[in-house]
Amino acid sequence: HMGWLKTHFDKIILAVLPIPFIGSCFFNCLTFFMDGHQHGWLRSGITLGMQAIALCLILIELVRLWIHEPANRDFLKRSIWILAVFFAVMVLALLMQHDIRLVLEYAVVNGSYLFAYYCAFLVIFLKQLLPQFLTVCRYYAIAFAPMTIYYCVRFYLPSAEYGVTELGVYPSMSLAYSLVTLCVILMADTILYQKPATRAFRLNIALYVLFSITLTLASSKGPILCLLFAAFLIPVYCVKTKRPTKQSLAFPAWALAAVVLFSTVLYPSYGVENRWIAFLKELVSPESVSMSVEDLDSAQNIIAETTPPGQTDPSEQTPPTTETDPSGKPTPPPEKEPSEDTEYQDVVGFFTSGQADEALQNGTITQEEYDQIAELSRKLNNTASGGRIALWTNAWNEIKQVPLTGQGPFSFQEKYGTYPHNFFLELATDFGLPVMFLVLIAGVIILFYLIKKSFQTPYLAVFMLYVLAFLPQRFLSGSIYSAEVFFQYGFCILLAWLLRSKGKKRSTEAL
Repeated sequence: HMGWLKTHFDKIILAVLPIPFIGSCFFNCLTFFMDGHQHGWLRSGITLGMQAIALCLILIELVRLWIHEPANRDFLKRSIWILAVFFAVMVLALLMQHDIRLVLEYAVVNGSYLFAYYCAFLVIFLKQLLPQFLTVCRYYAIAFAPMTIYYCVRFYLPSAEYGVTELGVYPSMSLAYSLVTLCVILMADTILYQKPATRAFRLNIALYVLFSITLTLASSKGPILCLLFAAFLIPVYCVKTKRPTKQSLAFPAWALAAVVLFSTVLYPSYGVENRWIAFLKELVSPESVSMSVEDLDSAQNIIAETTPPGQTDPSEQTPPTTETDPSGKPTPPPEKEPSEDTEYQDVVGFFTSGQADEALQNGTITQEEYDQIAELSRKLNNTASGGRIALWTNAWNEIKQVPLTGQGPFSFQEKYGTYPHNFFLELATDFGLPVMFLVLIAGVIILFYLIKKSFQTPYLAVFMLYVLAFLPQRFLSGSIYSAEVFFQYGFCILLAWLLRSKGKKRSTEAL
């Protein structure tokens, strides 16, 4: 299958190209069969190690392209601004004295993933490896199939040793979004390069149906919407490019059937309320997840009163010495002023890390206080309809306070411990309404321009399908500081810039 490649190194590069896009999910789940759920070091070592190896190899290939193909240097130079903008935002956040830990975590983790996306895309684009890349991705999907089958089966067991919401160690939502990427790749490969009734065609359809069922069972509405949106784009593309539409209709049909059946009659409902009934209840009663800054302050005060880890119990500590005034009466200690930079993310972390359970067992907090923290943590983590309404309401309240300039990068995440689950609301809260409207208008213009151009070349068509597939996520989930956002929309701007540039014949021909 790879006889057209010149050297063994080219084969290795092609084999690792999918890793930046699906490798984290793939290797993380793979470690489950290696007992990785009990050994964090093993899971992290394999996942991060393979990502690092892939990134180094792809980076070497980019250096080779820079040295041996000078015509590509202009494109490589232009694309560097994507990385520059990302790290400029991180530096701005640090200069504004926001939560250093939060900013550094985003800079390191998302910066690494962004660099991996960046390098892999450039190699695929400049070396014209799209058909081969899609083929290798199918091999990854085949290797991933047994894990997803196991994941689905566990939903129907009367009891599961590791729970039904995670595949060993990987969160269901992250798994579902990774499956959306695989489904997009399978759709693109089938429509562009596979003939009906061939083995590759049938295999792509089978994997697509399996992954559609899996992400439906994962109980994440965002990935389901992304899958359906991408599936219904395929027939539109086939009509516009005058391709056979009969095969393309299979993708929305199978996706819709999987979502409807495995969300209702085939959904494993033991001990779990039907998801559609639960969704309607949340929709008509969003007050069940409403929250306020006062609720956050109260929970934070409870956490502050607990004994910090590493300190002795308050009863064992030496009582502080009290000073007396001239009359001999003891002077009360000065009242501690509340901090202006309250770290509300501690509410979620305090509960999910198990510290709340430990504090309850030690008697540091009461059952009532524990229930209050648990309820607030649930609300902050609840990204279903009602939870999102609460987050959107709080985001709008923050926007009204500083509508023109915003409150600075990461301001909402610092205050509420999570992002607003809406791309444009987070832009407005952190950078102001003018920036939000500017990004919205420019984004609409660029997307429509690239969509029009995508009907002329498969390379741009696949990239735009990948970008548009995640468009529902931007309104329902995801942060503006994630690597996927900078990669997808950064390269949208770059490609639109290249297509409109004059005299860049090689770059536009590569598209």
